[in-house]
Amino acid sequence: MQTETRIAKFWSMVDVGKPEECWPWTGKLYNGYGFFALLGKSRGAHRASFTIAHGAIPDGMWVDHVCRNRACVNPAHLRAVTPKTNALENNIGLTAQNAVKTHCDKGHKLAGENLRIEKRGWRLCVICQRAHNRAYRARLSAARLATSRSQHEGAGR
Repeated sequence: MQTETRIAKFWSMVDVGKPEECWPWTGKLYNGYGFFALLGKSRGAHRASFTIAHGAIPDGMWVDHVCRNRACVNPAHLRAVTPKTNALENNIGLTAQNAVKTHCDKGHKLAGENLRIEKRGWRLCVICQRAHNRAYRARLSAARLATSRSQHEGAGR
């Protein structure tokens, strides 16, 4: 099928409203997202909408719904962002929730000397990490001691 025909088919599956409103995808949804084949490739309907309206999605970028409505394909509600920006600005994801935490689950402040940022970007409470490491070493030591005792008892038979 020609590209113009596919584009017409795409827009026939959209409930186009006012420019500021969400334009929901009327086709099948999976996990809240619509899907559509464009340029020989099946893709999210929001990605197809972005491509039709703005051109190719830059390498390494994701199409983000500014409106947070996964079924929306209004090009005015879509933007190209990095995966990190998408994760941080999508306030329902764990990454976004953890990025704004001021205290760890045990109540320690996540700031200054008590905040360590791992290579992967994980934020760790230094107090809790030290306690975890101490407990791990104690378990390891207890296991070694138990193994050593069982070997000595078996040797004396």
